[in-house]
Amino acid sequence: FARQVKAIDRMAAEELRLGSLIEVSDLVAVLDVLASPGHDLSLAQALKSPLFGAGDAQLLALAQRAASHSIAGWWHALQQWRDAPPPLARARDLLARWADDARWLPPHDLLDRVVDQGDVMARLAAAVPVERRVAALAAVQALLALSLSLDGGRRASVYTFVRALRQRALSVRAPARSDAVQLLTVHGVKGLEA
Repeated sequence: FARQVKAIDRMAAEELRLGSLIEVSDLVAVLDVLASPGHDLSLAQALKSPLFGAGDAQLLALAQRAASHSIAGWWHALQQWRDAPPPLARARDLLARWADDARWLPPHDLLDRVVDQGDVMARLAAAVPVERRVAALAAVQALLALSLSLDGGRRASVYTFVRALRQRALSVRAPARSDAVQLLTVHGVKGLEA
């Protein structure tokens, strides 16, 4: 039984649906907040992601702050919280900077800036379990590549870009692992030597 579990652990999918990967979903949530700051659920997902690493207690404090100060939404509560805990202070500063950038940058350039300035790759590598690390980093790279090719990179606004990412079933080839069993369709194995 242990051998079977070990073998199953090394299997890799032929293709990955980008929308189903949490790393991609977290980055889309960041873009969603930049497009529509009133989306508290997207902000909560972005804050909990490895990009910012906020804990449940910090999110609860932000929600209470927004409710008790009669502030319209979490975004405004976060932007007005001057003595916020370090993860939320980092999020406040970066999100404010990216919101300004979102006014003039094309969506794929904004996404690239978020990944670069947010140190997403290093933060993911530190937060994701070792067995998922390669797939997580590959998912972010695939999102960056697909963001440029999505409708030729002609999405006029972050809002339309986020909607396109959420509405389309985008998939990428799973990262190959030398120790993985490949399960392929008949069409997927065409051209491979047995």
